[in-house]
Parts: sequence; C-alpha cells; structure tokens
Amino acid sequence: MRFFKTIFALFILLLIPSKTYALPKGCKRLKNGRLSCKIQGKKIKKKKHFSKKSIRKSNIYPWKSINRSSKTLTIGSPWNGALHKGRKIPVRGKGYMVLPRTIKRGHYYGTSALINLIRDTASRISKSYPGSKLTVGDLSRSTGGFAPGHRSHQSGRDVDLGFYILSTKHHYRVIKDNFPRFNNIARGVGPYKNLILDLERNWELVELLTKHPSNVIMIIVSKEIKSLLLNYAQAVARPPATIAKAKRLMVYAPWHEDHFHVRIGCPPGQKWCR
Repeated sequence: MRFFKTIFALFILLLIPSKTYALPKGCKRLKNGRLSCKIQGKKIKKKKHFSKKSIRKSNIYPWKSINRSSKTLTIGSPWNGALHKGRKIPVRGKGYMVLPRTIKRGHYYGTSALINLIRDTASRISKSYPGSKLTVGDLSRSTGGFAPGHRSHQSGRDVDLGFYILSTKHHYRVIKDNFPRFNNIARGVGPYKNLILDLERNWELVELLTKHPSNVIMIIVSKEIKSLLLNYAQAVARPPATIAKAKRLMVYAPWHEDHFHVRIGCPPGQKWCR
C-alpha cells in the first residue's frame, strides 16, 4: 500500500509545472498549462520576378553574334531581357500619339511586331471612329534592359496604352500628358472626375488586339475595367469566341486602372527570346 502511495505522489508531482523547467526557445507557458510556441525558421524572402542587372554582362547569350546582326532582336524575357537594334515608333501617327513623358524617357523602342501592332490598331480605330487618338505610353529603351518605373518592358515586347475617354456629356476627349485613372463604375478619379471610360472604343481596341497577327499574349488591366468591358461586349452581342479569347488574355493587376499593359509573344525566328 505504501508503494502505491509513493507512485501516486510522484505522478502528482509530474503534473505540477516546474518553475525551473527550461522551455523551448520561442515558447511560453499559458495559464492552462499548455505551451505556445512561435514557428522557428529562416525568413523566406520573396523571389524577385524582374532584374535591374543588364543581361548583356552575362554569358547566357552569344553577344558577339547578336551584335553582328542587322535585324531587330528581342533577347531574354520581358522582366530580364535586352533589345538589339530596337525599332523606334514615330511619336505621331495615324490615330495615335506618344506621351511626352515617354518621349522624355526615351522609352519608345520595340520589336517590329510590337510597333506594327500599335500603328495598325490605332489606324483602324481612327477609321471606324474619326478623330480618335490612342495615347501610347512606355515601350522599352533602345537597348532594352531595366526600364525605370517598370517591372518588365525590358525586351521590346511590352507597351502601355491609354484608355479612350469621354466627357460626362459624352464628348470624345484626348488627354495628351497623362493616363487618367478610372474607378469601378468607369468614372474618372481625382482631377479627372468629369471623365468617363469610353467602353465602345476600348472594347474595339481589345478586340483588335486579340485578332492581330503580332500574337498578343497578355493584356493587363484592373479587375473592374476588365469586368466592365466584358459586360459591354456581351450587351452588344459580340461573338462568344471573341469574348472568350478577350477574357482569357485580359488579366488584372493592381495599378492598372489607367491603362492597358499589352505584351506580345516571341516573334517567329527569334531564338533568343524567352
């Protein structure tokens, strides 16, 4: 009997929290006796999806062969790339104009396919809607590489295109020095509160982009504007296949409430394009 009393006493002592018990690192004992511990481990840094370093200083690509080429070449990816003999878009053309800030930065170079895409779509819209002007923002630098203010635009395959806009009285407007920002009901914000998004022209632009032979692979825009445009296309009975393709190509991202970010795929024969 004494033996069992001793065992019982030892069992009770084991249940009582010891003040001298060394708790694991990062842990504390709660009032109910349980332990609360922080997860230990190395903090994981978010992987960058773009690079500010010039790939021309690497040995990834045969730069001697590239530099001897007389053709416009897109090298690498949009977020870690370069451009050889970039083609310059004229700052004025039929149905479009390049923003002054883009001219000042020198970010108006791209592949031939990208330049043709911009000029063709702008021209066709100005033919359907006389007086229309597509505002063209940044493309790439003449040699590509890191473009300040952007996470991509490095290989001549990206361009920012402004929206077609109207006044609240439904008069067509062109803002020549900026990209006005719009909210989820297609109204301008801040100094542009008296403007509205021209759904008709902007849908026409999206539809032409999806059909152009330059091979548009992505149209980045805000979630709300994507929804407005798709709803408009359904309301005016555009072909279901066209709407489906536009829905697939339009992807949304923050900070795209004031423009379309358009990206084309690698042009045929461009073996160093990624």
